[in-house]
Amino acid sequence: MCTGRVDLAFVIRAFSKGADGVFIGGCWPGECHYVTEGNFDVLKNVHIAKKLLEQIGINPDRLRLEWISASEGMRYAEVMNDFGKKLKEMGHWARGKE
Repeated sequence: MCTGRVDLAFVIRAFSKGADGVFIGGCWPGECHYVTEGNFDVLKNVHIAKKLLEQIGINPDRLRLEWISASEGMRYAEVMNDFGKKLKEMGHWARGKE
């Protein structure tokens, strides 16, 4: 799925259902597989979503956007491990640790 189709409502819903974090991984800018340049749309939406999360008391670092191509398996693993580690350090957000 193109990251340009990731709606702000999806992100907010994930947190409202108890997700500790949301990761969005997409094509590098200029390399969109769908020729829609949706990765530029998601960049704008993530910026807005981080502002919304901050307003409702959720650390915006719990939402992460990364550009990763299909050939970057090692980088993907590193990014996911890093994100998981940071989320673990932050703890479960709904328990009032933020």
